[in-house]
Amino acid sequence: MARKRRRSRSAGAGGLGPFGIFLALAAIGVLIKYWWVLLIVLGVVGLTVAIVHFARTPTLPVMARSPKPARPVEPPPVMAPRSPALASEDLADQMRATRQVRHIRDMQEWDYEWIRLTHPEKSSRELSEIANTHFARGRSVGVNYEWASLLDSGSDQPAEGVGVSPEAPKRVPPDTDHTAQAEPGELLARDPRTMWAWADYLEGRLSLPVSDEDARHVLAAIPPGDHVEIFGAAAIGAGLLGATDTLPHEARFAARTFDRWILPYSGHPAEIIPASSTRHYATAKPVYVARWMAQSNFAVADGRHLRAYSDRIRVDRFDEGAGRCILRLPDNPFAPVPPGLGTGGEDALVADYIKSVTHRVRKAQANYGANDARLALHETYGENKDRLSRAENYLKCAVDDIKRHPRIGAETHKAVVSHFRNADLKAAFFCLALGLPYPGDKPLSRVLKRPPTPADFY
Repeated sequence: MARKRRRSRSAGAGGLGPFGIFLALAAIGVLIKYWWVLLIVLGVVGLTVAIVHFARTPTLPVMARSPKPARPVEPPPVMAPRSPALASEDLADQMRATRQVRHIRDMQEWDYEWIRLTHPEKSSRELSEIANTHFARGRSVGVNYEWASLLDSGSDQPAEGVGVSPEAPKRVPPDTDHTAQAEPGELLARDPRTMWAWADYLEGRLSLPVSDEDARHVLAAIPPGDHVEIFGAAAIGAGLLGATDTLPHEARFAARTFDRWILPYSGHPAEIIPASSTRHYATAKPVYVARWMAQSNFAVADGRHLRAYSDRIRVDRFDEGAGRCILRLPDNPFAPVPPGLGTGGEDALVADYIKSVTHRVRKAQANYGANDARLALHETYGENKDRLSRAENYLKCAVDDIKRHPRIGAETHKAVVSHFRNADLKAAFFCLALGLPYPGDKPLSRVLKRPPTPADFY
């Protein structure tokens, strides 16, 4: 019995036994449940060992860099001595003389346009002779407007204390050598009939080369009293020209005045198409902003089709005109010349001019802009409603200009006078285009139609 007990004891000690199995299972459960704790502990121990290892590693010696070679100092550039400044009195005299010459030149520009409108039947050479004779007398509608008269055949002697300075340059006739040597842009930028439309054309994205011949043909084809409303490109053909994102090869530089189309041809006189013989039927504007070019379509009375191209902002002016936005018009015999500045008492002169322009524009609006007057105009000019609508835009904009205008003191006298001068010329052009007196004596009234009677049919 004792031997059997010893064997059982030795066998239990050599095996796991039930308690050993329980401890093994408990250890496995702890590992399964807290495995992340063991990973963190092992990571901390590894990081500590790495820090201790790098701390004991000796540092490498720092290598000294070789210094860069010094750049030689360049000597400063030799500055040319400044020219001595003008004395204050000399500078003031020079500026005063420049302003005087510029003022007289501008006034004489007005004079020449006035003479051209007063004598529409005269040729350019005859107009130049009249202008030179007019200037030789010391007369100027712009400088001496209070006593000068283009149609006056009185004494050749100017009024006392009034005259053109002998140093002032004379008006250069259009057919002189100086004009012949001018660039095409200068020809169109100097002429009051084209200067605003040309400046507006240069601001747009459409730009075609313009030759000196094209510019001269355009200027020669503008009828008396008319002006260019928009420059652009135009193509004309027998069939309907297809829509395009780029200019077709047939397109060429063209001008649209109030009453006609002017299409210059290289080596040939410009083709003139009366606006009354064209009918607008469509305007194609791009949907996407990237497609900036737009086109306006017209049917010509002879069966051809005319397509005008411009950017999407300006293309409507081919059809609606520029009456609402134009900033410069040629002089009109209906609109008096504004006062000359620089003579003293300018506030009073400008105030009187504002009052006179406001009176004329409001009276024209009362005579021709009321409902009955507009009905009478449509009965008289109803055969060309597009032309009447384009003309009415000039009068409407003139009325808006006298309502919203720069003030004396807040703006320069030139800005105020120019604003009201433009409004006066717009209203005067409306009357000139429709053959109406400006500003008119009484409102237009409708002529009631007589009802039909049997006598009309027998």
